[in-house]
Amino acid sequence: MDREIEIYKSKRQAITIIIISLAILVTGILLLTATDKTVAGWSIIILAALGLLFSISSVSDKKPQIKVNETGISDRTFPNELIEWGAIRNATSIDFRGQRYIRLVVDKDYKPSLPGNRFYRLDYLNNKAGIKAVYIKMSMIDADPAKLILFTRAMAQSNPAKRHQLMQEVPGFQR
Repeated sequence: MDREIEIYKSKRQAITIIIISLAILVTGILLLTATDKTVAGWSIIILAALGLLFSISSVSDKKPQIKVNETGISDRTFPNELIEWGAIRNATSIDFRGQRYIRLVVDKDYKPSLPGNRFYRLDYLNNKAGIKAVYIKMSMIDADPAKLILFTRAMAQSNPAKRHQLMQEVPGFQR
């Protein structure tokens, strides 16, 4: 039976955002009650409420964000799509607007049904080079991106028997 590794959103980071949002909420309430700056107070309260909604949904989320098995890797943002190890040519890390992503370079003709992304400028350059890249967002994920990249490269460059062995060893990319 194939072993599947599931990587979830980071509960620790979500709890940190809850604490920060509560502090911002108190600041907004103090602005409303202690001063006459009602617009600023309500704006801060709305910002804090959005932070609380996002972080509470992250804490209560029970679905895995990334799944890794002997066949390939999948991200929840790719509905029902599994990127097979044989199609992955390289894995690198990319930082874009303060967010960390794992960039998986795949064959140009591999699964055109993968969703578009905000990296259209990089996709243009990739198309000229004859490759296609898929991006997995790593912010708010409970895994070390560098170790996950090394594991992804090892899985992509190995044969199925070696993949089975790599999956049986517990990879240390989870925090």
